[in-house]
Amino acid sequence: MTVSFTGINNFRMAKACYQKFGNYLSPIQELKQGEKNITEVKISFDLNNKNTSDYDNYIEALSRANRLNLLNKEKPTTVNLHMKYQEVVDDAIPVTHAAFKLNNNLIPITKDSDLILYTYLAKMTRETLPHLEGTSEAQKKLLKLTNKGIAQTASEYIDLPKY
Repeated sequence: MTVSFTGINNFRMAKACYQKFGNYLSPIQELKQGEKNITEVKISFDLNNKNTSDYDNYIEALSRANRLNLLNKEKPTTVNLHMKYQEVVDDAIPVTHAAFKLNNNLIPITKDSDLILYTYLAKMTRETLPHLEGTSEAQKKLLKLTNKGIAQTASEYIDLPKY
């Protein structure tokens, strides 16, 4: 028998989907208007206590990304991730965009060290959370979408020309 322990509990997810007409940038950076499908995903979990490798990895990612200010001040072991994922419905070339908040703070990628935090979030949504006991198929699907948004956001930053 294999016994596996994870330092994560109180794993919760919420989803909201809606459509909105508005502006967006096309793949060739033209400002356009159109109907957008928006999916918002909120993921929350507790890293049981400060004496687990899960917590240590979280703090290390925040520290290496120079983002310790994103730590939840009231509950430092709680992680709240919010993704807003947009898909344009009426364009010949699919246009998608994702934006993220960690503990109610917007986390755009503005420097290379931010990729460290995104790598941590990608690992959590791809490897750790989907394999927690009791994670439903619907939750796994949302985690996969969140991971796709993380990868896309990181790729967009990496593909930017560096001057």
